[in-house]
Amino acid sequence: MNGFPVTQDRAPSSVEFVDGWIKNPNLMIPVIESYKKNMQALISLREAISVGMLTPDMLKAGDRQYIERHLPNTTPNGVLLDAATKNAFLDRVTQNDFPTLAIESEIAEYSWANRGRVDWNSMIDKFHVISSVHYADIVVSDDRFIHLLLPAAQKTGYVKATVAKFKQFCRQFLP
Repeated sequence: MNGFPVTQDRAPSSVEFVDGWIKNPNLMIPVIESYKKNMQALISLREAISVGMLTPDMLKAGDRQYIERHLPNTTPNGVLLDAATKNAFLDRVTQNDFPTLAIESEIAEYSWANRGRVDWNSMIDKFHVISSVHYADIVVSDDRFIHLLLPAAQKTGYVKATVAKFKQFCRQFLP
């Protein structure tokens, strides 16, 4: 994504990862384009919900398509997964069966309800919450939006993290 080589032996540090974008800003173009599309999609979803155009069946079909996009074509042992096998699997699962997808879904629904901004920083905040709260005990942030997103993510049952402001964290854990 940023042009930095990744191998089994070595992943880039945070500095190296960001430095790849700084040295070659064109690598950010797909990320920026994706943000613009996501921002417009969020605005459109909010409008559709406000007039009752988004039905439970539409949400279920969208969830199925989203899960389907994540399915591999073969197993790790090289066995081909045909359409019938994928469909049988998709008939039995929902996003709530996958911690990260469940968290993302709750945060998305929170955002669709006209909560939160549609700016770049808000998108990045959502990415950080989605990718980390399943693995963390404490999220340290003074960002009000993070404090609003975490309760939505906790509804999934996968999130045990609590959110703490920086000063609170320091008082509790630092000498």
